[in-house]
Amino acid sequence: MSEVTLFDYGQISEQANEVRAAAERIRLRMKRTAEDILSIGAELADVKEKMPHGSFGIWISAEFGMTIRTAQNLMQVHERYGKCETVSHLPPAALYALAAPSVPEEVRAEVHSRAAAGETVSAAEIKRLKREHAAAIEAANNRASQAQQERDTYRQRADSLADGQKALIEEERQKAQAAAKAAVEDELQAAIDAAESAQRQLDNERGRLEAAAAEAERLAKQKAQAEADNLAQAAMAEIQGKLNAAKAEERRLRDTKGRLSQNIERMKESVEKHQASLRDMRNADVEAAAIRNTMTGVIQSITLAMAEIHDIEHAHGEEVSGSMMRAASVCRQFADALEAFTQDAGKSGPTMRVVGGTGPSL
Repeated sequence: MSEVTLFDYGQISEQANEVRAAAERIRLRMKRTAEDILSIGAELADVKEKMPHGSFGIWISAEFGMTIRTAQNLMQVHERYGKCETVSHLPPAALYALAAPSVPEEVRAEVHSRAAAGETVSAAEIKRLKREHAAAIEAANNRASQAQQERDTYRQRADSLADGQKALIEEERQKAQAAAKAAVEDELQAAIDAAESAQRQLDNERGRLEAAAAEAERLAKQKAQAEADNLAQAAMAEIQGKLNAAKAEERRLRDTKGRLSQNIERMKESVEKHQASLRDMRNADVEAAAIRNTMTGVIQSITLAMAEIHDIEHAHGEEVSGSMMRAASVCRQFADALEAFTQDAGKSGPTMRVVGGTGPSL
C-alpha cells in the first residue's frame, strides 16, 4: 500500500513512526478473524491514547477508510474479551454483537457457556437471545405491574370497606347519643311537670286550709256569741286543733316541696352532667358509665319520691290523685323503655338488671 495518505503525521511527529507501524499491522489484520479483531481493537485503543483530541477519527478514516463506529466496535471487543480465549473461535459479527453494551450479562453468560462447550454461536443467535431476554424482562415487568394493580385494587376495596364500617359505627354512635339525650330530656321534663303539679297542689291546699281556718274562726265567733262559754271553749279547742293540724300539714308540705325542689335540682345537675358526658363520649365504655350514673340518679330520685309517698298521712283531692296517676304513667313508660332496651341489648352485649334490696338498682 502506498504511504501517501490524507492524514498529516506531522502533528504527531514524535510518535509518527509508531503510529505508521500500527497502521501497517492493522491493514494486515483486516481479514478480521476473531484473534485479529482482538488485536486490532488493542492496537486502536493504544493509538487513541496517543492521539490528540479529535485526531483519532481523522486518522482511522485516512488510513483504513474506517468509521468511528467500526473502531468503537473493535475496541469494545478488545476491552471485554482481550484476554478471553473462550470466544476466540466466534465469527466477527458474533463478537461485535456480544461486546455491545446493550447485551445483558445473562445473555453473555449463556454464550460464554455454549462457546466453552465448543459451540459456534452466530450473531443472529445472540440477537435472538437478546430478544428473548428482553421479552422475558417485559413479561416479568407486565406480571409485576399486573400484580401491583391487583394489590392496589384489593387495597382500595379494603379501604372502602373500612370507610363504610367507620361510617356505620359513627352513625350508630350518633343514634345512641340522640336516644340517650331524648330519654334524659323526657325524664327531666316529667320531673319538672311533677314538681310544678306538686307546687300547684300545695298552693291549692294552703288556700283551702286558710279558707277553712277563716270560716272556722267566723263560726267560732258566731257560736261564742250564741252559746255558753263552755260550748264556745270546746268549739275553740276543736278549731285550734284543726288549725294546728293544718299548720303542721302546711309545714310538712313545705318540707316536701323543699325536698322535691332539691330532688329536681339534683336531677338537673345529673342531666347536665350526663349531657356533658354525651358530648365527650367516644366509645361504648364511656357511654355505659354515663348511663349507669344517670340510672343511679334516677333510682335515687324515685326512691326519695317513694319515701315521700309513704309519709303522706292525709287524704287529698282529685288534683293530687291526678298528679300521682300521671307520675305512675311516666314511671310505667320509663320501665317499659328500660325493659325494651335490656331485651334488645341482651342479643348483642351486656344489659341492665334489677336486684333485690330497698329499691331498684343497676
